[in-house]
Amino acid sequence: MGAYSLNKALTKACVVVVLFTACSSSKENKESSESAPEVKFADAGTSKIFKNYLALKNALLKSDAQATKVNAALLQTSLAEAKENGVALLAEKIVNGKDIQEQRVQLDTLTKATEKIVRAAKLQSGVVYKQFCPMANEGKGGYWLAVEADIKNPYYGAEMLECGEVTEEIK
Repeated sequence: MGAYSLNKALTKACVVVVLFTACSSSKENKESSESAPEVKFADAGTSKIFKNYLALKNALLKSDAQATKVNAALLQTSLAEAKENGVALLAEKIVNGKDIQEQRVQLDTLTKATEKIVRAAKLQSGVVYKQFCPMANEGKGGYWLAVEADIKNPYYGAEMLECGEVTEEIK
């Protein structure tokens, strides 16, 4: 990712953060801040990446395409800052997704790449739950990472909230 692309991504992220912040309720902000501290990494960059990944996953869970776009842009920026440019490009695909379905299609690939970052980092506290929905992606299945063992499926949101299973605990 060149300097121009990084600056463009940072500008997009700033604009959408302002819009998102203005439109978010305090309850939603409280929910996101309560779930993130459960997992802590030794590296601040990985902590930021994982926090942004969770916010993206939670926006998909709520079937909120605009919040998904905002959080994907934030994730893209934190990945670029950590020199994870290939993964940043995956987040950019979600930023550019035209609707929630198109955004959700990218989640499995993004999750697999984010999982590699999480596994390479030193987890200081908490547990990362790797979860799977066999029905996602037209029956091919799809993974996501969470800080809770309870299934809250970002591929279907309220339609099939509890569809899935924990396949692994990353400690």
